[in-house]
Order: sequence, then structure tokens, then C-alpha cells
Amino acid sequence: MQTKNKRKTVLDKIKGSTDCVTKSCIYNVDMNLLDLTETCNGDSIEDHQLSLMVQTGLSDRSLSSLTAGYLPPTNAIVIDKLITDLNRKADNRNAILLNLINTVISSFNPVTRADYLWYLQFTVTVLLLKDTPTSIFALQGNLLTLCFNASTTIWDSNPVKLDYFASQLYDLIEGDKNLLFVTNQIENRSTFGLHLSLCMLWKSIYRCVGEEKTMFRLYPPSNLIDLTKRIIRKKLDKDFEVVLTFILLHSKIASLIFHRKLRSPHYKCNEEFFAFDLSLIKTLKEFLENLTAKAEAMWRNENENLDYLTMYEYLQIDVTEFEALIRNLQK
Repeated sequence: MQTKNKRKTVLDKIKGSTDCVTKSCIYNVDMNLLDLTETCNGDSIEDHQLSLMVQTGLSDRSLSSLTAGYLPPTNAIVIDKLITDLNRKADNRNAILLNLINTVISSFNPVTRADYLWYLQFTVTVLLLKDTPTSIFALQGNLLTLCFNASTTIWDSNPVKLDYFASQLYDLIEGDKNLLFVTNQIENRSTFGLHLSLCMLWKSIYRCVGEEKTMFRLYPPSNLIDLTKRIIRKKLDKDFEVVLTFILLHSKIASLIFHRKLRSPHYKCNEEFFAFDLSLIKTLKEFLENLTAKAEAMWRNENENLDYLTMYEYLQIDVTEFEALIRNLQK
């Protein structure tokens, strides 16, 4: 096998990225930039990394569940018919899909909280649909802009409202790979989008350590210490998928709390969920270094298994970013 110093992987490219959350979802990298010529034991390292992380997506039938109990009043009949036509797998599926999205955009007029929820769920579902034409990308952006421009600042700090919207979205998204993809799209749209993302990410990261939180809410960053302590106790050979998912969720949460400047002021009740100091960062870095050493040892002891190499490289990037954050805090 080629030594890791001679390889140029997807993660090497991500290390130089100015987007501090790109590392959390390598499927967010422009596919044209990937160099898939480097191989290991006949397998492409990048292909292997992508296969572990790519979002699973949703089928067209996911849109039907949105119409079961409620449709916004504007153009409801037209929208319902288009969704029905879409589910029939017609030859002109892409044309129907584009017509549906354009109809929803032109009809966008949430009056009630239930109206807004439907539009939000529709937008997230469209983001995750499989096998969509490239012409859909601009429309997805339009939907996101409409949704998060329409959210009210009252929801940013209201735990009941955050729990309501996050719980309605979470099950719809279907899995952590999809969740990481969706949060990449919504967290920088508004303060509400950021808080909504964090509520769902916290829910998932607690699930990784076997704890089921009943409420979707924000938590102080110091909670990451206890969570990391608990994940380190897991055996990598038995819980690889759980630990890798934890690493990605931890990385995403940390980047949103530690590296992102919010686009609007925080309310007093939210300060504790974004407050951190040098001691906290150093402690988290030490735990990540511990986990990195375990991943490297497993990689070397398991015939240089690509699973552990992927985990090791993700952790290396996280440790590097924590080191940079420590330097900035010490200035």
C-alpha cells in the first residue's frame, strides 16, 4: 500500500477548504474535483470514503406523506394532483417535478405555523430527492430562501417552537447521513436555520451514545466532553459505524458553535448554548487525540483497513482545527 504521505485523498483537499463544515460531509465536495486515480488494494480510497458518507436520499413517494393530513390553501388541488402524477413514475417525471416545485414557489404564502411547516417539509424533501435533474438546483435554492426568510425571530429562542419544527423534520429526513446534508444547506440561512440544525444534530449525537432525548433542544458545548468520553469507551471493531457517525456529528456541532459567526444577535436565553473557553477546547482536543490514536492503531493492526483510515483522517482534520482555534483564543 502507498504510504499516507504519498496519497492525495479527498480529505487532503478538504483540509485546505475555507468552509469549516465541508469536512463533515465529503459528499458536499464538487464531484469534478475528485481525483479517483489513487487506489489501495484495488479499491479507490476516495470511492470508499464517499460510499461511507453519501446521503441515502428520499424517493418521490416521500412527498405524498406531506399531503396526507394538510396542504396549504393556495393551489392545494393543483399541488396535490402534481404529487399524484409524480408518484405514477411517468416518463416525464422530471418535467412534472419541476412544474410542482415552480407551483409551490409561486404559491408560497404561509399564513399559519402549519402552513410554514408544510413548506419547510416540502423544501427539505426536495433537497433529498433521488435522481433529480441539474435544473432543480436553482429551484432548491429559491425554496430555501423563501422558507428561511419567512421564519420569524420569535422562533429563534423559543424552545417549544424549535422542538415542534425539529421533531417534524427529523423523522422525515431519515438518517444521519441525510441529516448532515440537510443541515449543511439550512444552517447558514438564518439564526432559526442554525438553531434548528443544532437541535436535530444534538438529538442524533445523543443517540450515538445510547441516550434518547425526548425533546429537540439546544445544549451547552460543554456537553460534548461527556459525550466524547462515552464514545471513546466503545470498541471500534464492533461499533465502527456508530463511532464514525459520532465523529461527523461532533465535527458539525463543533463547527457551528466554535467557528461560525451568527448573522444576527443572540438572545440572552441562548448565550449558554454558544459560550466556550480555552479550557473546554483543550479538553475536547485531548479526547479527540485519544480517539485518533485508537483509529490509527486499528488501521495498522487490521491490514490497513480503509474504514479505519477514513476515521483516522477525519479525526486528524478535527484535531488540526481545534489546534488552530486554541491558537486564536490564546492571542
